[in-house]
Amino acid sequence: MKKEIIILANSWRPEGRCVAGICLETKKWIRPVYQTQNAIPEKDVQHIGLLEIVKINLLENQPKTKYQRENYFIDTTKNDNWEIIGAKNLNDIEQFCQQYPQTLHSDKEYTEQAHMEKLKPKEWKSLTLVRKNVKFEKQKTTTKWHGSFNDGSGMNLPLTDPYATEILNQNYNKKTENYLMTISLGEPWTPQNTDIPQRCYKLIAGVLDFHAQE
Repeated sequence: MKKEIIILANSWRPEGRCVAGICLETKKWIRPVYQTQNAIPEKDVQHIGLLEIVKINLLENQPKTKYQRENYFIDTTKNDNWEIIGAKNLNDIEQFCQQYPQTLHSDKEYTEQAHMEKLKPKEWKSLTLVRKNVKFEKQKTTTKWHGSFNDGSGMNLPLTDPYATEILNQNYNKKTENYLMTISLGEPWTPQNTDIPQRCYKLIAGVLDFHAQE
């Protein structure tokens, strides 16, 4: 099935990128994935900016990824995947902002796997669009940027948007603002050599305001 998707995340992940957006036809989130690898190769999608519309061919069957019901396999028999066919502006995207009090099932930097197990699969959400007042800062122990939410939740999420990272590196003073962002929920994971139970951690996969200024 051929879909046209507004790209709202094109973020770093181990071994490549994670790409996601909203389908123009259904107005629902889609995260295209390959059947043979976890990440999208950077060479396939590094030309795509947020807010651009791409054409993608998907298979009807979905992967069995825990809690990420937005995932669809890419039909690799077609040769016109990732073709850019247009673009949207921020005003077109605001309508997709979440209407839920919590961000991806909790007000924490993660969602407990036990909580996800209590939900019906049709209730799982691993992608959302929010407009929040966020302060971006570099972590003292790494060179990575994190965004602290000024909404009372105390969330401090890692930034995985390559272009937003580049902008922040170039203009350190541009740190605190009311940003339109894509938040993504990862697969269950636990740090090595700890007794922490498996959790689904959140990250800032896209800061759309930076891309609108390109």
